[in-house]
Amino acid sequence: MNIVKASGQREPFNEEKIRDSLRKINLDESDIDYTILRVKRRIRPGITSGQILKMILSMLQDKGLHYSARYNLKRAMIDLGPTGYPFEIFFSKLLKEYGYNTEVSKIVKGHCANQEIDIIAIKDSKHYMVECKFHNTFGAKSDLKVALYTYARFLDVKEAWEKKETSLDKIHQAMLVTNTRCSADAIQFAECRGIKIICWQYPQKENLENLIEGKGLYPITILPSLNKQAKNALFKEGIMLARELVGLDYSKIDLPKDKIVQLQNEVGLII
Repeated sequence: MNIVKASGQREPFNEEKIRDSLRKINLDESDIDYTILRVKRRIRPGITSGQILKMILSMLQDKGLHYSARYNLKRAMIDLGPTGYPFEIFFSKLLKEYGYNTEVSKIVKGHCANQEIDIIAIKDSKHYMVECKFHNTFGAKSDLKVALYTYARFLDVKEAWEKKETSLDKIHQAMLVTNTRCSADAIQFAECRGIKIICWQYPQKENLENLIEGKGLYPITILPSLNKQAKNALFKEGIMLARELVGLDYSKIDLPKDKIVQLQNEVGLII
């Protein structure tokens, strides 16, 4: 039976993909079997991946908030928008948790033009120029043009560094990061040109989903009761990770006390 993906493409229903995603949130095997059985009974030809997601989320809510919220991580990454800047801050914090030193939104002199670099990241004496590409919709992908653009900017900055035309210490490699997926052409080009890609489900181990799940670095948008007012208030203070709400002094944040308590309770259940 075929389902319709967010991109509009049709593909066969894949039970193992759902099983793997449920294992990532530590659902018991018996509950996974039961959830998949219920889904298979309700799907029909032409059903969308979004409808299946809503179906599973509804089932998981009965098991506990921490299951349904974590299963909805992909939506939480979309909800960091509408602009791309919160995603840049979020990913910068994620890199720090993995041992990188980072600097966000730095203007660097290239050989041909000044370049605004989303993140400069340093780890083990290796310097990365990080290009963050944010998408507001599930089906969107960072394509070959994005990879070409990233590489061209990297070469311009790298040439300026090599010719000592910039105050930038060093630059060794370009890194392209997106909150959704990259196209096959973009990945092929990146692998050929030595661009490090981090996106949804690529590469196999250090992909965005695994980096988040590996240390519980969930965005605040994973919290079910986070409304627009609360999101904007927390973003204003540079708070992007749900774990940052634990023990946070809320006195300087413009939010009602009951909303603060609600968010704290949800963080306690999810983290």
